[in-house]
Amino acid sequence: MIALVALLVVGSASAGEGARRPTACAMLAAGVEASSAFKYKTGPLALGNNALSCTRTDGKPLTEVEWRASLSFYPYPPAKPSIAGAKQAWKQAYTASRRKGEEPERLRGFGADDAYGYESERPTASPPVRTSGIFWRKGVYLGELLIGAPLSSNRGDLEDASDILKASLRLLPRS
Repeated sequence: MIALVALLVVGSASAGEGARRPTACAMLAAGVEASSAFKYKTGPLALGNNALSCTRTDGKPLTEVEWRASLSFYPYPPAKPSIAGAKQAWKQAYTASRRKGEEPERLRGFGADDAYGYESERPTASPPVRTSGIFWRKGVYLGELLIGAPLSSNRGDLEDASDILKASLRLLPRS
């Protein structure tokens, strides 16, 4: 009987934690709606979204999309999340990014404990595209936000990504 009560208490505590954590789509929607560059230009959700990963576009056909934003996050390590484990994984990713010759920019002051971002332009792509991304850590969560837009637009830079992430992370509780 005591084991059954303990199991119910642990189960309800776990269910409560899951209920408090927002989905990636809710976080991305909050970020996109708060961004001045993307406001009022949001289309329907892309296919294949789940609680930890979400993609949105402006709703136009794939060949005519003006922007695309993706957000994913997960507790780290998955089996037993810890702040120390997430911090170590984030540092390893940052170091690996620097070793590859990328010049990641450390970002501060928008809700993540640690974050770095990058921006790249591919003028030879068809159509030419600007991509930016932010790899972040907040408590036990690691995540990545990616946005892309045609070079002909004024969207898709690291400032836009920072604006979206700042609003998105407000929904994620401190762990």
